[in-house]
Amino acid sequence: MEVRGLVIDFKVRRGLLRAVDNLNLEIYKGEVLGLVGESGCGKSVLAHAILRLTDPNEIIRSGKILFEGRDVFSFSEKELREYRWRDVAIVFQGALNSLNPILKVEDHMYDTVLAHERADEEEIWRRAASLLETLRLDGKLVLPRYPHELSGGMKQRVVSALAMLLKPKLLILDEPTSSLDMLTQKYMVRMLAEIKEKTDITMLFITHDLAVEAEIADRIAVMYSGDIVEIGKINEVFYDPIHPYTKALIRSVPSLVGDVSKFKPIPGPLPDPVNLPPGCRFHPRCPYRKDICSKIRPKHEKLENGRVIACHRWREINEE
Repeated sequence: MEVRGLVIDFKVRRGLLRAVDNLNLEIYKGEVLGLVGESGCGKSVLAHAILRLTDPNEIIRSGKILFEGRDVFSFSEKELREYRWRDVAIVFQGALNSLNPILKVEDHMYDTVLAHERADEEEIWRRAASLLETLRLDGKLVLPRYPHELSGGMKQRVVSALAMLLKPKLLILDEPTSSLDMLTQKYMVRMLAEIKEKTDITMLFITHDLAVEAEIADRIAVMYSGDIVEIGKINEVFYDPIHPYTKALIRSVPSLVGDVSKFKPIPGPLPDPVNLPPGCRFHPRCPYRKDICSKIRPKHEKLENGRVIACHRWREINEE
């Protein structure tokens, strides 16, 4: 999948809110691409745009989203229906509220499959039970139950199974562990990693939790104020961050074993998306800023090793 020059605005009372700002991104077949950034930077808006799920006040200004060479924005309603869930599926943020409270889990499974293909209910039940077993749930016990009869962790795994039921080529996970306790979160990430090894499914894993990305991602893209500021392999970005924002983001994560004095929260809030600052969006919070940073927006530079960086001064900063 390729995202090219994507610009998305929302109409709000104060004017136009820029949620995605000339974003470019590639997701390679068979990889887990982690997408990280502070709350409000546009991660979920990007995820919904990939599935062409738009709000009434949302405006897609420009750009393309190419899936296997086809522009998602040019799909007809029939093509879009086939594309969603069969080619690309999503586990929404707040997945615990994604299940219909008056339908049993098995009914969710039947409806999902029958909306896309003809299939026998017994076969659907077997497929769903097998998938739930992969997620370490007993299908015989879970499928006949209503959502309120399941724990939070069980619901999360049911929604994940629902997303994988039609064997999509790309699975988008939008903050799939944010509402889980630490033990269930660890368990969930480990299961997703095992599924990735067995099926070679492609994943876009969206979170603000860097520790979770470290366990599952192959590459990581760092998002700030609607745009990607750095992309690289997981070890490169974690141990040798280039962009000032990435450096600050990693320093802001507290360590259980490291020096507590090195823990430094990023100063200041995210910029107002209705009144974005000129030049580099990060410059009001950047300790390395110079005049050029507040005047000219940096271009995305692709390095020989495949890393992508958007910063005027990254060479000087990293030499220092």
